[in-house]
This record gives sequence, C-alpha cells and structure tokens, in this order.
Amino acid sequence: MVNLKEALLFLHVAELRQLCMTQGVPSQGNKITLIAPIVHFISTGEIIKEPKIPAISKAKRGCDYPTRA
Repeated sequence: MVNLKEALLFLHVAELRQLCMTQGVPSQGNKITLIAPIVHFISTGEIIKEPKIPAISKAKRGCDYPTRA
C-alpha cells in the first residue's frame, strides 16, 4: 500500500476528488485527507463515512459571534 499512497501523492487535488466521487468515497478536504479514504476503500472495500457535525455546533445565519481582538 505504500506504493499506492506514493502514487496518489502525484495526483492533483481535483483528480483525487474526481476519483473519490466515482468510488463514492468522501471528497472533502485537502490532498492528505482525500488519500486516506481512497487507500482504505481499495484495501478493504469499505467506505469511511464522513463524521457528522452536530447541529448545535454549526454556525447559525444572522447571528453575531464574538471575535478575539
């Protein structure tokens, strides 16, 4: 699997996203976070599910959030 990881590093992020979408693997993130689910899918045949963000943790539209100065 090391050769597979090394080979995937040569692909562009857009190419990795397209590969993810064709295989049904999560396609969000940077290059490293895209490679891990691809390798996992190829080696096990299982799709890693994207973690769900609880609704309470998501930003709400129209709210003013404090920022640090």
